[in-house]
Amino acid sequence: MSKIESIYHKSPVVVQNIMSSIKGFQIRQVRYSKHTWKTLDFLKKSQFWEVDQFEDYQLEKLKKLVNHAINHVPFYKERYTALKLNSSTIKNLFDINLLPIISKEDFRQHNNSLVSTHIHRKKMWVSYTSGTTGTPLSAYRTHNQLQETMAFMERLYGWYNPKLWRSRASFTGKLIVDPNNSKGPFHRVNHASNQYLFSSHHLVKSNIDKYINELSLVKPEQIDGIASSIYAIADHIIRHDRFGAIQPKVVIPTSETIWPHIRERIEKAFQCKVANQYGSQEGAPLAYECPHGGFHISPESGIFEILHPDSSPCRPGESGRLVVTSFLSEGTPLIRYDIGDVASWKTGVCICGRNMPMLETIEGRIDDMFFTIERGVISRVDSAFKNLPNAIKATQVAQVGLNQFQVRIVPDRNTYREEYADTLVENLHYYLGNSAVIDVKLVSEIQRTSGGKLRAMVNECKTVQNDILTTWNSAN
Repeated sequence: MSKIESIYHKSPVVVQNIMSSIKGFQIRQVRYSKHTWKTLDFLKKSQFWEVDQFEDYQLEKLKKLVNHAINHVPFYKERYTALKLNSSTIKNLFDINLLPIISKEDFRQHNNSLVSTHIHRKKMWVSYTSGTTGTPLSAYRTHNQLQETMAFMERLYGWYNPKLWRSRASFTGKLIVDPNNSKGPFHRVNHASNQYLFSSHHLVKSNIDKYINELSLVKPEQIDGIASSIYAIADHIIRHDRFGAIQPKVVIPTSETIWPHIRERIEKAFQCKVANQYGSQEGAPLAYECPHGGFHISPESGIFEILHPDSSPCRPGESGRLVVTSFLSEGTPLIRYDIGDVASWKTGVCICGRNMPMLETIEGRIDDMFFTIERGVISRVDSAFKNLPNAIKATQVAQVGLNQFQVRIVPDRNTYREEYADTLVENLHYYLGNSAVIDVKLVSEIQRTSGGKLRAMVNECKTVQNDILTTWNSAN
């Protein structure tokens, strides 16, 4: 925990709200500018393009991206030069197949040489992510492209509520409320963006009514953030008949796969549409759901490919690995990046009238959740891995007992140190509770699912061997 974080957690709520708002103002200054709104105006028009207009735009952006990567990114310059590839190689969108696929291991091993040299790193925005494999990764974006990303999100928000600076209740995985706080309030306020940040780490039975009361006072027009946290609130509303207390215009979950029963419960509880979305901290292209149900990719943000193991394209309805090329990640370009997720295409055109291609399914995170007596439901622990050195290739946290956990680490034998595990365990205690017993095990590999996914969180506890939804219901 940094010195600022320590001061934050020792401060009264009113001071924490001020600190959250100051941080929020700083972030708003970076994310929102004239460029953001200019991009949004463009996106409001481009969303109704014909298919050939999208394809022409993507081809032009792809050529520019490849040219940029060769001129300013050491990793791509070396690889593409060896393969005699350049922007003139790309004659049409199908020629993207001539470019090599970049794996997460490539991204980890060459993290430094993947950063563009055209702008000093200190002048770019850096994001840290554990990714679906739990591997610590960092990615840079220019401020302009960060603003463009926000414009894409504002387009989504505007589909449901055209009002700017709408009130938002956001369920975050960050420790914005002291883990030992059992009385509440369980949210903090970012006045700079009219955002109410709710903790996802205090969702025990005795607190749910307090959450609902706080949300009722906030009256959010939009609820977004960690899906399982929102589900916990929704499930309680339904089973305790507290309908009508919270009436947002839309719920936009993130970070986890939205299973049909989760969608059904959330929509029933809040009496509004659930809008699924897809993106990543690395800067992947964006996809999101319109009010008519079409899960549209945003072609202006990049190129999606869904591929079989042999890299041949999947047909509609066939699940395959998702490979992305982003037009929003110039700082750390993603060109045919195997992001580690599974998806499938949907045929047809949405009744909304947009010609943006649609996804049938996307499985971003196939993770279990945890449950401890001290913390209750724990939906995510990925923030515990952020900022760790790249000496860790992959990790998995497994719940092996009611209060027992095992951290499996695939280390880079050349750079790994035991102290990294100590730091990780210390970070995990903030999420799992001080009473949690956490053991570290170094392994050569971590078993993947039949779909090729590596789960960062897996619940192997025999007493809670059913999924966390069953665990939650039994705990309430």
